[in-house]
Amino acid sequence: MKTKQIYFHFKKTKGNPILNPKLYFGNTGLQAISSNLIYKEHIELIKKSFNKQLKKIGKIYFRINCNKIKTKKPSDSRMGSGKGSLDKYVAKIKKGDILFEINLNPNFLVIKFLKFISYKLPLKTRIIYKKNE
Repeated sequence: MKTKQIYFHFKKTKGNPILNPKLYFGNTGLQAISSNLIYKEHIELIKKSFNKQLKKIGKIYFRINCNKIKTKKPSDSRMGSGKGSLDKYVAKIKKGDILFEINLNPNFLVIKFLKFISYKLPLKTRIIYKKNE
């Protein structure tokens, strides 16, 4: 008899938010202002739209990954009988996390792309730039 995959319970997000982190890979980035869950579909949306708009002139670096599993029980099942089956992969985003970075000089196309992505995400974001030192 094959057993179900082990699913862990969601734990409370601990830690203090870092509101001014550094950009390591790119010149421009998108930072979360609020906390929320991001699904794998949101990350795929970012990848597809980047490939469509800015693939030939820049490179994208993701600083998040989907490492949690969200489960769901069928709507017609009764109470009890264990935890539900796998539904989606999610990433927990804390306030102050950098979602991704773009290695491109900030121009009109990059800012337009980042604003487009921020409207599609389920959390509030802001655009940050690397300081020239």
